Amino acid sequence: NDAFDQLTDSLSKRKHKPSLVVLDDVWSESVLQRLVFRRTGFRTLVTSRINFKGLDLAYPLQMLGPEGARDLFCQSAFAPDQALDKLDPELLEQLEQ
Repeated sequence: NDAFDQLTDSLSKRKHKPSLVVLDDVWSESVLQRLVFRRTGFRTLVTSRINFKGLDLAYPLQMLGPEGARDLFCQSAFAPDQALDKLDPELLEQLEQ
C-alpha cells in the first residue's frame, strides 16, 4: 500500500509529462495490477521471473549463470579494488544457487 501511495503521489506531481515507471522484481500479479499505470504518457517496464498475462509485450530473458550472478553482485556490492578471492566462500556458494 505504501509503494502504491508513493508512486501515485510522485506521478501526480508530474502532471502530463511523459514518464517511464520501472517495476523491478515483481512477484505478485495483484501488486502488478495495482502498480501498472495505463494512462496517456505513461509507460511501465516490469522485470519479473514470472510471465504475467495481460501485459502489452513480454521479452523473456535467460537467468544469469553462477559466474554472471556473482559478477553482478560483486559489481553492485563492492568497490572495484576489492578482490573477489577475499569474499566468504559460503556467501559465494549462496550467490551461485
